[in-house]
Amino acid sequence: MWVWLEPLDVLLFRDSRPFTGGEIHRARSLFPPSPLTFQGAIRSLLFQNILGKKGKSFDHLAKQLRDKNEDPEVAEAVRILGGAEGFGNFQLLGPFLAKRQGNLEKVSIENIFFPPPLDLFQKENGKQFLTISPLQHSFPHVSFDPGSKGGLSLLWCEEKETRPVADFWLTKENLLAYLKGDVSNVARESSKALYVREERFGIELKDGTRTVEIGKLYMAEFIRLEKNHGFLVRVDISGGSDDLLAPLREGVLQLGGEARACLYRGLEDDPLAGFDSPLGGGEKFFKLYLATPAIFTKGWLPDFLGPSSLEGEVDGVQVRLVAAAVGKPMYIGGWDLAHNVPRELYPAVPPGSVYLFEISYGDAEKVKEIFHGRTKLQELGKQGEQYLCELAKIGFGLTFVGRWNYWEVKNV
Repeated sequence: MWVWLEPLDVLLFRDSRPFTGGEIHRARSLFPPSPLTFQGAIRSLLFQNILGKKGKSFDHLAKQLRDKNEDPEVAEAVRILGGAEGFGNFQLLGPFLAKRQGNLEKVSIENIFFPPPLDLFQKENGKQFLTISPLQHSFPHVSFDPGSKGGLSLLWCEEKETRPVADFWLTKENLLAYLKGDVSNVARESSKALYVREERFGIELKDGTRTVEIGKLYMAEFIRLEKNHGFLVRVDISGGSDDLLAPLREGVLQLGGEARACLYRGLEDDPLAGFDSPLGGGEKFFKLYLATPAIFTKGWLPDFLGPSSLEGEVDGVQVRLVAAAVGKPMYIGGWDLAHNVPRELYPAVPPGSVYLFEISYGDAEKVKEIFHGRTKLQELGKQGEQYLCELAKIGFGLTFVGRWNYWEVKNV
């Protein structure tokens, strides 16, 4: 079930930096927000519905998770929606920044926006784009990634006056053109046309007296989406009845820091319908564009790849990593409501990162089946790190499959 969420106010998606009155005075917003924020809001709504029908409260849920209380009704809710270390049968895809058209009685999606791929560059005029690609020519005098047996290829651009893209997003149509390998007509959508960042000041109040604390001035950065803009998520409960998703048909929920109000509506149509990968035939090169953050135990390197060989096998397809364009890590933690403690902080590969592969064995059609529009990259986690593998259920590591080719460099 696809769900449209439209904020009724500004939103706060706090990053991982500590925010303590008198010590750290500024709270920044992470955008695009983590899937953890949305799963928390939506799972809470669904838990409230299931438990409410049984005359139970969140206190019963917290006790079940903390003390393993043998309450069969609460245990059944946990089996369906998951607990502190997993997500049960609950599944979420997204979030996607989007714009609607028409009224809220019957939401129709006008467009979806994606963070720009990190191998997409713009020329000096800012209007034309190109992609950087691996060099097939070897440079024995250059020591690059010496810890790898195979070695990564250098990403190359023949144009001299280029720069990475910044402060804009790609529409669904433009992302599809990028995946096809044609960026000649890509048009950018400025971040300012989608949302603005607002900084607001406040001061901490004393408990009980509600009087100000001296020296406890702080500043928080909020996100204000432009009119008719919101978020898309797809919510499913595997093996469950449609009645379990009934609360998502329409209503208001709390989202992000300070529990700001957000209107939601269930959608009848699939907004990603027709968003197919262009890869096909006997193609041997493919790229994975990361639409949501991914967390790996090896840092930036997907867990299914050998750190030395850069090779890996997935469902009968053997691949080798040729190159990668990876952004700075974004740190993702969260809060364990059952035990009232912060979760472990993980460095995540940010959305927009790109991995370029060569197929050693298998075919392109199988690659599309495995990776296009799926969170397989996160699911292929290291054994013993079950929580990281579970993050695939709520949208981490979502990839789309595109094509690439080596640069043909002359006179080198």
